[in-house]
Amino acid sequence: MWLQSALILTANLFRGPKISPGIFIGAFLGNISAYFTGESTRIIILDFFSAACNGAGDVIGCLVSSYLIKKRTNTAIPLFNTQDVFIFLLGAIVAGGISALLGVPPLWLTGRLDGNGLMLAFSTWFIGDTVSIMVFAPMLLVLTKETKNIQKQNKSNILFSISVFFLLGVVSIAMANEPIEIALLLLAPVLILVILNINERVSYFFLSGLCVIAIIKAMTGNPAIPIDGILELQVFLAIIAMTILFTQGLVIERSRATEALSKIQG
Repeated sequence: MWLQSALILTANLFRGPKISPGIFIGAFLGNISAYFTGESTRIIILDFFSAACNGAGDVIGCLVSSYLIKKRTNTAIPLFNTQDVFIFLLGAIVAGGISALLGVPPLWLTGRLDGNGLMLAFSTWFIGDTVSIMVFAPMLLVLTKETKNIQKQNKSNILFSISVFFLLGVVSIAMANEPIEIALLLLAPVLILVILNINERVSYFFLSGLCVIAIIKAMTGNPAIPIDGILELQVFLAIIAMTILFTQGLVIERSRATEALSKIQG
């Protein structure tokens, strides 16, 4: 998963195409530093070509995705109804797909990637970018949102978040060798409580934190959620993200409809 995918899409939604040069330079430098060796002039040219393709993929993916989201939702924060959530998820898929499509083939053409692993690399890149946007972009987006009562809710949200992560830590340790169904069963009431009763900022913060815990536990080799490979982990996180985003969208729609009805009746 690449956190920067969520960061650059969020920035693009608010700042627009003018930040594209910065995205390209950041992606170019990040990729060239990963595999630059300077062994020969030919390899240097190929490395620069590959890094340039990676940068172009990130820029084009962000531009197309943000255009699609804004065009279809008329907002930079497409999270507050189910239709907007669907467009946001579609935008995440588009951004991840374009990035992988322009990023992976150059690695194969320049000899950095074996042909037998081309599809696996593409799948990992595509799903990793897409899931990163699904998981982390909502938290980044709502952190910029103005709310009238955020100050009143702030202390209780922080306290609840600390309690949730304490519970997640306990469950992760206690259920390290148990089946996934048991762990999810224990976490389900907390997840439902978060979505139905707590400010959306905490819901998305909970989503990001839950995914970070799953990743850390999987990397330690003693996961609370037994996952065999990177793709399985990414798909698992995508399912969690989509479930929370759609449910939160429904809750916000219900809340707004209730408020509108109260004003009409009042």
